[in-house]
Amino acid sequence: MLPYMSLFGYEVLSYEVVVLIGAAIGISYFSLALLKLNIEKWQIVVFALLAFAVRYFVQNLIVDRELTFWNTPPIEYFQGWGFLMIALTIVFIKAFHWPARKVLDHGGIALMMASSIGRIGCYLNGCSGGKACDLPWAVVFPHHTERVHPTQLYMFALESMLWIFLIFFNKRKHYDGQTFWVGALLYSVYKIGIEFVRANPVFILGLTHTQVFSIFTLILSLWMLRFRGAKFYNAQGKSLKSL
Repeated sequence: MLPYMSLFGYEVLSYEVVVLIGAAIGISYFSLALLKLNIEKWQIVVFALLAFAVRYFVQNLIVDRELTFWNTPPIEYFQGWGFLMIALTIVFIKAFHWPARKVLDHGGIALMMASSIGRIGCYLNGCSGGKACDLPWAVVFPHHTERVHPTQLYMFALESMLWIFLIFFNKRKHYDGQTFWVGALLYSVYKIGIEFVRANPVFILGLTHTQVFSIFTLILSLWMLRFRGAKFYNAQGKSLKSL
């Protein structure tokens, strides 16, 4: 596709450029949301800088240099970027007493924005490809000979629809925190399904690492929405019928 592009006279990886653009858009959305929650500006700036720093550290010291006991770094499988950003957000929530549920609702949306745009980088780079197929829209990536599913474009479309849905849902949620767990639920279902056309190795019982972990997050999301969410909603003295 287009693994390299020229930028200010330098040849750079297209994947890196697009992923950074996605991260910038996601962090920008999140920062604006934090401003509306009356979070102090200096805290938002520090968070944004650390988010970029964490992304750089993981990519360069874990993924690229493969400082891991796994054949493939788990950061690639386990929705690693998302968990790192959630962990960083929780640190700030605890340290500066941010409104946890409201912040996580917006954080989930921001993660989907960044991830969806990053899929375009995957497509240009030819990574995260799919299994062989003969469909009319199948593609052949450089250094490959067979036609495969353009799973990167599938993921871009599905994740884009997900964050757009979550933005509208967040305006109609019944309680703070619901958007985050609805997003986690839908993302888990989507990741389980998309793996059937991706070319990832089987981990156990015919399932990939991502599918196994997504089953766990699916169960956790259902539990949080049905029981913890219902308990919190009921504590506000509201009807449970709409859950």
